[in-house]
Amino acid sequence: MRRYIKQWIVSGVVLSIGLSISSSVFSTERLPYEYFAKDTDYHNVQISPDGRFFGIRFRQEDKVVLVFIRRKDMKMSGGASPLSDGSVNSFTWVNDERVVYEISRRDSYLDAPVGNGNLYAVDSDGSKHDIIFGFEAGLTGQAGSRLNRKTSTFAAYEIISTMPEDKRRILIAEYPFQQVGRLWSLDSRALTKVTRLNIYSGKKNKQDVLPLPTASALADANGKVRVAIGRDKESDLLVKWKPDEGAEWQDFAMDEVGINSAIPVSFTQDNESIFISGQPQDGGPRALYKLNLSSNNHTLIYQNEVSNVETFMRDIHDDSIVALYAEPDLPHYQYLGENDNQTVRLHKSLRAAFHGQDVRITSHTDDGKEVIVYVYSSVNPGEYYLFNVETNKAEFLFARSSWVDSRQLHPQQPVMITARDGLQMPSYITLPNDTGQPVPMVVMVHGGPHGPRDWWGYDREVQFLANRGYAVLQVNYRGSGGFGPDYQAKGHGEWGGKMQDDLTDATLWAIEAGHADARKICIYGGSYGGYAALMGAAKEPDLYQCAIGYVGVYDLATMFEKGDIPEQRSGKGYLRKVLGTDEAKMNAHSPTHLADKIKAKVFLAHGGNDQRVPVVHARKMREALEQAGNPPEWLLFEREGHGFFDLDHRIELYKRMESFLDKHIGNAASGG
Repeated sequence: MRRYIKQWIVSGVVLSIGLSISSSVFSTERLPYEYFAKDTDYHNVQISPDGRFFGIRFRQEDKVVLVFIRRKDMKMSGGASPLSDGSVNSFTWVNDERVVYEISRRDSYLDAPVGNGNLYAVDSDGSKHDIIFGFEAGLTGQAGSRLNRKTSTFAAYEIISTMPEDKRRILIAEYPFQQVGRLWSLDSRALTKVTRLNIYSGKKNKQDVLPLPTASALADANGKVRVAIGRDKESDLLVKWKPDEGAEWQDFAMDEVGINSAIPVSFTQDNESIFISGQPQDGGPRALYKLNLSSNNHTLIYQNEVSNVETFMRDIHDDSIVALYAEPDLPHYQYLGENDNQTVRLHKSLRAAFHGQDVRITSHTDDGKEVIVYVYSSVNPGEYYLFNVETNKAEFLFARSSWVDSRQLHPQQPVMITARDGLQMPSYITLPNDTGQPVPMVVMVHGGPHGPRDWWGYDREVQFLANRGYAVLQVNYRGSGGFGPDYQAKGHGEWGGKMQDDLTDATLWAIEAGHADARKICIYGGSYGGYAALMGAAKEPDLYQCAIGYVGVYDLATMFEKGDIPEQRSGKGYLRKVLGTDEAKMNAHSPTHLADKIKAKVFLAHGGNDQRVPVVHARKMREALEQAGNPPEWLLFEREGHGFFDLDHRIELYKRMESFLDKHIGNAASGG
């Protein structure tokens, strides 16, 4: 990436950094496909507690490894690389020299890597590398350098505390598995175990058993588990607590709190109260609550009117909660307490310095003198800086995607679009130029659909399309996650109905606002987004000139018969909730049954090993379009699953998409 190095003084903070210039002049240079298809190099950077090392998740060929860099000479001191096809998914510094980490494996038939349930540990020089927990712990040689025989544990885990006073152990919660057919899943009847785990030997010592099945545990500032959150046999939410580690469990009166679910966040510094992330019974966005344990009092700390409280910012000295993060459109921080808090002042100064970008403090030294700062925006895939709190200076470390130049990209703009029934839909539009004239547009529909949402930030596909001259519209239609259960539930039973109308209304808004050329609009998406693309072409045959379905659902009844969703314990129940059971209605809202209504040109891309949405969907859609006299363009990679992971395959997809769009809504379509 090209950078201009200079010092920047804002609000008393001196930034010796490589500035990422926001795009004020739109680039017209057509960038190579690899520019957008390549995966990120640097995935995460954390500083060691004593500040001597950086731990980095780094892409090496087709997997992500863990490397350690010495501060004094910026050379590699050690690392850990999974022996199999796995990647390091996350890691945590436990003491000055030792890290615990998790591996995820990329199953080709799924759309994202999944954890394997094992926990590993390694020193910063690469020594003492071993598996310390999981079902593979009873095997030998799993991590690489040591051959220990341990007990296999068939359970999921969660790190509750890194035990600041005990540098050799961490506190974990164990959630036992049970086998149902060929699948392993959490045992909903099993009580959660609290275990002290030695990060060198893997030896376990049972500390406690929570009083509720699959309950979440919360440890106080002294590393003592004193809160359990779960559900009783009637599925009612319960919060149990005890005044000290050896006392009996007591019930907190939750009736007055008015929430349907709760996630433990943190104890207060006095160990008398806890913060929980709660889902209000009124169906609004998730909020932060404070529960005073001994008095049974509760306080609503903050709720955003539009979107969930997503994450929390902690003090760099005592780990207390000092700010909340929500994203109604752009990143929003709600600071707690007074501005005289050092972490709050630091964060505000950094956000002012990196104007137009978001800033996250990702890790810090034990003494709070140095922090790692992560900066990103819609035209910046992300950069890591080392900030010295005492000197107020920031030093550039790594760019997640070093080849990306922000000046060649196009900023994503938040917009609020009103659906025909008055629903307000947080959305984003990215424009390829600033001429103010209507341009060809791609409506890019996110998948899920219930749970995921579109976010502000760098999206390589959005930037690829904008670089090729297309406006890109992203809509958080009803049913999207992130805006509370009411917003999500509005999409249940509305596949092909109101959810589709939302996309239509958003497209019409873009036309009326002068952003989109009404004669040159394509709709594109993956998974549910592929469904919406083909359904949009069927339901609004005169609105879209083309449609691209990528690993898409095209026949709703087939969802109950094929794929991994109906194989899951709650899979068919989920499908009944979101699709209904009326077969006639499902057929009426299935693109495979509506091919004769589709005027738009169609491009279908799928993976032959897709188990989430089996390729039978694409084959049925292709056959239906051929019978209707509108044969689609076709791209099939037999070994790919629910998404193309191979770089060459992604490049081929982008090449085919570019050619297809150019032919139907681009220069070729207008004879340019």
